[in-house]
Amino acid sequence: MRNSITFKKMLLLFCAVATPLFGFSFFLIHRNNAAEESRILSSVQEKTDQTASTLASAIEQLYHTASRMAEQSNLRRLADTGDLMSPYDISRNILLLQEQQTSIKNANQYVDNFIIYYEKFGKAYNSAGDGVPSFFEFSPEDYRILTDAYAAGDFLALYDGSLTGIVVPSSKSGF
Repeated sequence: MRNSITFKKMLLLFCAVATPLFGFSFFLIHRNNAAEESRILSSVQEKTDQTASTLASAIEQLYHTASRMAEQSNLRRLADTGDLMSPYDISRNILLLQEQQTSIKNANQYVDNFIIYYEKFGKAYNSAGDGVPSFFEFSPEDYRILTDAYAAGDFLALYDGSLTGIVVPSSKSGF
C-alpha cells in the first residue's frame, strides 16, 4: 500500500512538472510558427510589390514610347495624305511603321502585339507575324468595342482575352 501512495505521489509530481513544460513547448512552437508565417508573408508581399513596380514601370515606358511614336510624321502622313501618296510612298511608310512596331514589341517582354489602327481606311497594321508585315480589317464597331472596354478600365482593359492599352496621339490624327 505504501508503494501505491509513493507511486501516486511520483505520478502527480511528474504531471505537475511535465504539464507546464509541455504547455510552454507548445506555446514556443506556436509562436515560432506565427513568426515564420509572418516572415514568409512579408517576403511574398515584398516580391509582389517589386513585381508590380517593375510591371508598372514597363507599362509606363511602353505608353511613353507609344505616344512618342504616335507623334512621328510617317504615321501622320499615312493618316492625313494616304490617298494622295504614290503606292511606293505608302509601302515605304508602312514598312517603316512596321519596323518601328516590331522594335517596340521586341524591346519589351510584356508586348505581344503592337497595332496601329487607321480609322479612315478601316485597317490596322500590327507587329505580329515574326517580322512579316501584316494588316487586318478592323471595323469601326470593333474599335468602338475596344475603346469602350478601355474607358471602363483604369489603366488597361481586357479585350479579346488580352490586356490592352490605347494611346491616342495628341494631334488627334486619324490613327
